[in-house]
Amino acid sequence: MHRHVARRATALIAMGLAASIATPAAAADRLPTAGALDAPTAITAVVLDGEVGDYISQGHTWTFVDPSKIFVTDLTTPGWLRVSVQSSWWIDVRAPDASTLVPGTYENAERASFASPGHPGLDVYGDGRGCNTVSGRFTVHEATWGLDGKPTVFSATLEQHCEGGAPALFVELRIGSTRPLAALTADTTALAFGDQAIGTSSAPQTATYTSAGNADVTIASVGLVFSDADQYTIATDTCSGQTLAPGATCSVSVRFAPTRLAFVLASLDVAYQGVHDGVRVNLQGNPILGPASNDAIANAVVVDSVPFHHVADASLVTTDPSDPACLSHGPTAWYRFTPTVTTQYEASTAASLFATVLCVFKGSPGSLTLVEANDDWNGTQQSRVLFPGVIGTTYYLMVGAQAGYPPSILDLTLAVGPPDQVVSATGVGVNTSTFYPYRDAYKDTVLIRGTLGEWATVKVAIYNASTNGKVRAFDLGLRRGAYSVAWNGLTAAGTRVAAARYKVVQTLQDQLGNKLTAVAYTTVSWKRLYTYSGSKTLYGAQYSFHGDPGNGSISTRSAFYRGIKVTSGSSWAGVGYTFSLPAATVYKSVTFKVLGKSPNARQGWQAVWNPSRGSYLVVESYDLAKHIGPSYRWWSTGGSLATHQRSRVTRAIVMSIYEGGSVTFDISKVQLSYTYGVLR
Repeated sequence: MHRHVARRATALIAMGLAASIATPAAAADRLPTAGALDAPTAITAVVLDGEVGDYISQGHTWTFVDPSKIFVTDLTTPGWLRVSVQSSWWIDVRAPDASTLVPGTYENAERASFASPGHPGLDVYGDGRGCNTVSGRFTVHEATWGLDGKPTVFSATLEQHCEGGAPALFVELRIGSTRPLAALTADTTALAFGDQAIGTSSAPQTATYTSAGNADVTIASVGLVFSDADQYTIATDTCSGQTLAPGATCSVSVRFAPTRLAFVLASLDVAYQGVHDGVRVNLQGNPILGPASNDAIANAVVVDSVPFHHVADASLVTTDPSDPACLSHGPTAWYRFTPTVTTQYEASTAASLFATVLCVFKGSPGSLTLVEANDDWNGTQQSRVLFPGVIGTTYYLMVGAQAGYPPSILDLTLAVGPPDQVVSATGVGVNTSTFYPYRDAYKDTVLIRGTLGEWATVKVAIYNASTNGKVRAFDLGLRRGAYSVAWNGLTAAGTRVAAARYKVVQTLQDQLGNKLTAVAYTTVSWKRLYTYSGSKTLYGAQYSFHGDPGNGSISTRSAFYRGIKVTSGSSWAGVGYTFSLPAATVYKSVTFKVLGKSPNARQGWQAVWNPSRGSYLVVESYDLAKHIGPSYRWWSTGGSLATHQRSRVTRAIVMSIYEGGSVTFDISKVQLSYTYGVLR
């Protein structure tokens, strides 16, 4: 039903239409189809059919077939017919210059109340809408008048344009007429579904459609429209493609299956041939949050298709003892997904109202393998993962509350992700350009390695670069993250390969079939590392640099031959020694010794320069520091020579540092012992 609202105020606006014809054209009624057996039933009906953009109809089809609500209003103006429809719509039709309406076509119609001389009048208005100016035309097919001046039989086709616009409103008017009219009505104007939990589907509700005219109705289409149409589904449809004889019916059933919060409006539209729109039934539903029932993997929500969207109140989910370890999570909810297409998928909890972790597994309950996981995606507290989905493989998605955060509203989406056409891998290659398989703990193997950002199979083939003959192969299987395999220069049979350059080919293939082939080279040398040792001893007075920033002293008045006495004063003082090293392939170990004592029963310090920490003239650049003294003996410290030499030079210091009192240390000798290796 449509409530009548007083039409808006109108103003007379001259339209400048060409003068209408003085007399209507001859009626052009068609003869009945040859062979027709039954004459159409006489009906009283009105069909308003608006094009998109028409103001009066709002672009819709309005059908009225109840004769008790369609009546002719008494008018005193000659040649004027006014029809009232349900007391909310009115149709005014008048002949030019107060003449009688007779069958024929009337061109250049103007608004009935203000029609110019020689022009027919036309005005269709209602539901609170009317035109200030009208242009159009109409054809009277039948017109038989009673003694009271009202029509006993009347049929006409009207075309009205509002405010000079292009969109038209077409009207089929029948009063006691047998002229064929296809009309379709519904038994309801709205289907109200009420509250429905998100992620569930309502019982179906049905709209029944009747061919309410006196001619066949051919259904053109059945569909759900407007922005919320995706929240409804058509359950059954006996209308699509049907032709309904007068009085015949068909029906369409609809379910409400909300996936998001907000009051949801849409409509069920059934269009039929001969009109621009059709019959509209409004759909109304109110999504509510239901409790999450998928708090254990055994109760996982099944993702039957993508895109997928599920919202639930997860405040009551729990932590199940069977939940696998993944990131740091609390209570969990589960989903099960088996792809029908192999591609990359994207899962997201971006709209959830609590801090989440999102983990994707494959396998079966109790035997799950982690595929992908995320926490705090893009600086948020929600999660997003991209993962390869292989057709026929079952995946389990676990959404957990971050440890320490209570769960609340859970919102999960799953869709096809951006195209993945490459294997995600970095650092694919070898760790050394030359290695020496002789087992002497020096570069005995080459490490073939890489890091995978996704699951992929890894295969390695090694070829002699000169002959291209394969000498070794490794199959590392399905890997993710950092991987490596060591090759010791032997064939699979355990025989040595020739000393030569070798090509190492890695083939990586991810679960979507993308391949990456990486080639690196390494050289096998059968040289052997020989280890040597050496030492150098200096007198205490043979220091090469010294420091005394305060009131300390460095004195040759030592108790030892060519010794040196270092006194801190209230700060510190120290002397340094420089040692040259032989050329080597590798430097192994170093030991720095000091022979001396503390005359005042306190302890000094010894340390070795670490070039990576800075200049040897800066005390903070020394490490391997140890106390020495107070007794007279050799005091030692040591470590790696490789990190405590630069350009075949090692330096060491002896210091006296004020520690609750002045410290004196008397140095007799210092000694550097070292080991090194040479390839031969």
